[in-house]
Amino acid sequence: MEIALNQVRTVKKLIRTDASVYGINIPNAGLEFSKIVPSIIFSLNAKQKIIDTAKEIIKYYIDTKTPIEEQFDLIVINNAGIIINQKFPKQYRDYDSPAYGYFYENWNDLTIAAFLMYLDSIPQAVMRRERGIFDKYLVNIKFNGGFSISTETFWEYKINK
Repeated sequence: MEIALNQVRTVKKLIRTDASVYGINIPNAGLEFSKIVPSIIFSLNAKQKIIDTAKEIIKYYIDTKTPIEEQFDLIVINNAGIIINQKFPKQYRDYDSPAYGYFYENWNDLTIAAFLMYLDSIPQAVMRRERGIFDKYLVNIKFNGGFSISTETFWEYKINK
Protein backbone atom coordinates (compact mmCIF):
# COMPACT_ATOMS: atom_id res chain seq x y z
CA MET A 1 0.00 0.00 0.00
CA GLU A 2 2.86 2.40 0.82
CA ILE A 3 4.25 2.13 -2.71
CA ALA A 4 0.86 3.05 -4.20
CA LEU A 5 0.43 5.98 -1.79
CA ASN A 6 3.92 7.26 -2.67
CA GLN A 7 3.13 7.02 -6.39
CA VAL A 8 -0.09 8.98 -5.82
CA ARG A 9 1.89 11.76 -4.11
CA THR A 10 4.15 12.00 -7.16
CA VAL A 11 1.25 12.16 -9.62
CA LYS A 12 -0.65 14.70 -7.49
CA LYS A 13 2.24 17.16 -7.79
CA LEU A 14 1.34 17.57 -11.47
CA ILE A 15 -0.96 20.60 -11.62
CA ARG A 16 -3.09 21.56 -14.61
CA THR A 17 -2.91 25.22 -15.60
CA ASP A 18 -6.68 25.66 -15.83
CA ALA A 19 -9.69 24.31 -14.00
CA SER A 20 -11.90 22.05 -16.10
CA VAL A 21 -15.12 22.61 -14.13
CA TYR A 22 -17.13 25.77 -13.80
CA GLY A 23 -20.53 26.53 -12.44
CA ILE A 24 -22.55 28.16 -9.73
CA ASN A 25 -22.56 25.07 -7.49
CA ILE A 26 -18.83 24.39 -7.66
CA PRO A 27 -17.09 25.50 -4.44
CA ASN A 28 -13.67 27.15 -4.69
CA ALA A 29 -12.13 23.96 -3.32
CA GLY A 30 -13.71 22.08 -6.24
CA LEU A 31 -12.14 24.45 -8.75
CA GLU A 32 -8.72 24.03 -7.16
CA PHE A 33 -8.99 20.23 -6.92
CA SER A 34 -10.03 20.06 -10.60
CA LYS A 35 -6.52 21.27 -11.45
CA ILE A 36 -4.95 18.27 -9.71
CA VAL A 37 -4.65 14.98 -11.60
CA PRO A 38 -7.05 12.43 -10.07
CA SER A 39 -5.49 9.31 -8.58
CA ILE A 40 -7.27 6.01 -8.20
CA ILE A 41 -5.73 2.92 -6.62
CA PHE A 42 -6.99 -0.51 -7.69
CA SER A 43 -6.66 -3.44 -5.34
CA LEU A 44 -7.62 -7.07 -5.70
CA ASN A 45 -8.16 -7.29 -1.95
CA ALA A 46 -7.86 -5.42 1.32
CA LYS A 47 -7.49 -6.34 4.96
CA GLN A 48 -10.34 -8.44 6.29
CA LYS A 49 -11.75 -5.34 7.96
CA ILE A 50 -11.77 -2.38 5.57
CA ILE A 51 -11.46 -0.03 8.55
CA ASP A 52 -7.98 -1.50 9.21
CA THR A 53 -6.90 -0.60 5.67
CA ALA A 54 -8.20 2.94 6.18
CA LYS A 55 -6.40 3.28 9.52
CA GLU A 56 -3.16 2.15 7.87
CA ILE A 57 -3.59 4.84 5.18
CA ILE A 58 -4.38 7.54 7.76
CA LYS A 59 -1.31 6.56 9.81
CA TYR A 60 0.85 6.75 6.68
CA TYR A 61 -0.50 10.20 5.82
CA ILE A 62 0.07 11.50 9.35
CA ASP A 63 3.57 10.01 9.56
CA THR A 64 4.58 11.48 6.18
CA LYS A 65 2.67 14.75 6.70
CA THR A 66 1.00 14.28 3.31
CA PRO A 67 -1.13 17.31 2.37
CA ILE A 68 -4.71 16.61 1.33
CA GLU A 69 -3.91 17.70 -2.23
CA GLU A 70 -1.46 14.77 -2.54
CA GLN A 71 -3.80 12.08 -1.21
CA PHE A 72 -5.65 9.44 -3.25
CA ASP A 73 -9.15 10.11 -4.57
CA LEU A 74 -10.57 6.59 -4.71
CA ILE A 75 -9.42 3.09 -3.78
CA VAL A 76 -11.34 0.47 -5.74
CA ILE A 77 -11.30 -2.96 -4.08
CA ASN A 78 -12.34 -5.63 -6.57
CA ASN A 79 -15.76 -7.16 -5.86
CA ALA A 80 -15.91 -5.43 -2.48
CA GLY A 81 -16.29 -1.68 -2.61
CA ILE A 82 -14.70 1.74 -2.83
CA ILE A 83 -12.90 3.87 -0.27
CA ILE A 84 -13.66 7.48 -1.10
CA ASN A 85 -11.50 10.40 -0.01
CA GLN A 86 -14.04 13.21 -0.20
CA LYS A 87 -11.91 16.33 0.18
CA PHE A 88 -14.72 18.89 0.18
CA PRO A 89 -18.50 18.62 0.70
CA LYS A 90 -20.46 17.06 -2.18
CA GLN A 91 -17.32 16.18 -4.14
CA TYR A 92 -18.67 12.71 -4.93
CA ARG A 93 -21.74 12.27 -2.77
CA ASP A 94 -23.94 14.40 -0.56
CA TYR A 95 -23.06 12.78 2.77
CA ASP A 96 -24.84 14.22 5.79
CA SER A 97 -22.28 14.23 8.54
CA PRO A 98 -19.39 14.45 8.15
CA ALA A 99 -19.56 16.14 4.76
CA TYR A 100 -15.96 15.26 3.92
CA GLY A 101 -13.38 12.66 4.92
CA TYR A 102 -13.05 8.97 4.16
CA PHE A 103 -16.09 6.87 3.32
CA TYR A 104 -16.44 3.24 2.41
CA GLU A 105 -19.21 2.03 0.13
CA ASN A 106 -19.86 -1.70 -0.14
CA TRP A 107 -20.70 -2.46 -3.78
CA ASN A 108 -19.86 -6.17 -4.01
CA ASP A 109 -20.25 -7.33 -7.64
CA LEU A 110 -21.26 -3.81 -8.75
CA THR A 111 -17.87 -2.33 -7.76
CA ILE A 112 -16.72 -1.81 -11.37
CA ALA A 113 -20.03 -0.15 -12.28
CA ALA A 114 -19.67 2.15 -9.26
CA PHE A 115 -16.09 2.92 -10.28
CA LEU A 116 -17.30 3.96 -13.75
CA MET A 117 -19.96 6.17 -12.14
CA TYR A 118 -17.32 7.92 -10.00
CA LEU A 119 -14.86 8.09 -12.89
CA ASP A 120 -17.49 9.94 -14.87
CA SER A 121 -17.84 12.50 -12.05
CA ILE A 122 -14.12 13.24 -11.70
CA PRO A 123 -13.01 16.49 -13.36
CA GLN A 124 -11.61 15.77 -16.80
CA ALA A 125 -8.44 17.29 -18.28
CA VAL A 126 -10.59 19.57 -20.44
CA MET A 127 -14.06 20.95 -19.88
CA ARG A 128 -16.87 18.73 -21.20
CA ARG A 129 -19.35 19.99 -23.71
CA GLU A 130 -21.92 17.34 -22.87
CA ARG A 131 -23.06 15.45 -19.83
CA GLY A 132 -21.36 12.13 -19.17
CA ILE A 133 -23.14 8.98 -20.31
CA PHE A 134 -22.71 6.80 -17.24
CA ASP A 135 -25.16 8.66 -15.02
CA LYS A 136 -27.85 7.90 -17.60
CA TYR A 137 -27.19 4.15 -17.44
CA LEU A 138 -26.02 3.74 -13.86
CA VAL A 139 -28.70 5.84 -12.20
CA ASN A 140 -30.36 2.87 -10.50
CA ILE A 141 -27.37 1.14 -8.96
CA LYS A 142 -27.25 1.25 -5.17
CA PHE A 143 -24.48 0.37 -2.77
CA ASN A 144 -25.08 -2.28 -0.12
CA GLY A 145 -24.29 -0.18 2.92
CA GLY A 146 -21.10 1.43 4.00
CA PHE A 147 -19.76 3.69 6.67
CA SER A 148 -17.90 6.87 7.39
CA ILE A 149 -14.35 6.17 8.49
CA SER A 150 -13.64 8.23 11.55
CA THR A 151 -11.03 10.76 10.51
CA GLU A 152 -11.82 13.36 13.13
CA THR A 153 -8.34 13.45 14.64
CA PHE A 154 -6.81 13.10 11.17
CA TRP A 155 -8.64 16.12 9.77
CA GLU A 156 -8.15 18.14 12.95
CA TYR A 157 -4.42 17.43 12.65
CA LYS A 158 -4.36 20.03 9.84
CA ILE A 159 -2.00 17.90 7.85
CA ASN A 160 -1.84 20.39 5.00
CA LYS A 161 -0.56 23.27 7.10
